Amino acid sequence: MRTVILLCLAVLPAFAEGETPFPTGTSTQKHAGLEYTLILPSDYDASKKYALIIGLHGMNGKAANIAGIFSPLARHGFVVCAPQNSHPGWSQPGVDKAKEILSHLIEKLSIDPDRLHGAAFSQGCGSLSSLVFDKKFHFISASWSMGGSSGGKVPPWGKKEMGIIALVGSEDWGRGAAESTVKQFAKKVKIAECHIEQGVGHEFPSKLQPYHQYWLRVMDGWFEPGEVGFFDWQTDLDAAKKEMAAKKRGGLVYVYSKKDGEGAEA
Repeated sequence: MRTVILLCLAVLPAFAEGETPFPTGTSTQKHAGLEYTLILPSDYDASKKYALIIGLHGMNGKAANIAGIFSPLARHGFVVCAPQNSHPGWSQPGVDKAKEILSHLIEKLSIDPDRLHGAAFSQGCGSLSSLVFDKKFHFISASWSMGGSSGGKVPPWGKKEMGIIALVGSEDWGRGAAESTVKQFAKKVKIAECHIEQGVGHEFPSKLQPYHQYWLRVMDGWFEPGEVGFFDWQTDLDAAKKEMAAKKRGGLVYVYSKKDGEGAEA
């Protein structure tokens, strides 16, 4: 009788249909010998597909803090993951473990494998290329904050699908690396941007985060003109073009009917 009971238990599914092996909201998990902070949308539904962003902390950084930065994205269809390396900084063995965590989450959760985003902060920036340029995964964006890339070969889909962005303070010692990252990959990816927060040293460029998270959502396929207030929308196209040329930067064009401009469809 005991053998029969054990066999019956063995064939039971680990989780009921529609359930997830992880709780919704924020939790601490462990895989490949590393703990990681995981955030699932509160309305997570295994029948839907979600984007995933994975973030690498800086020297002596905390995974929970990195996950917290991206936590608002959980309301917009993102799963957030931040591994806690067992060493103060990141080396290739640690990055390899982060890749194992990523593979594990893709297997266990309803992740769209073509909607992966990678980010790194400070000293973690030097290890990001090894993760986001790995052709085993399909990353469509890479974000460097307080630093830049140490090099690497952009995957074949980079020119049509991948965006890169660097965020840094004007007084940050990592500014040169951030700016050179964009110059290095600008012609190899779909879009490359560098944004500088004035008066900030080697610290988190917090004022750039609203735009960064908006940018991530756009890279993930979402866009709603005028949804955020930090764009300087102008109605004079010629004047806007002259301003962009003077500042050597691009812009967004939103075309609509004046008659229906106030309507929801517009």
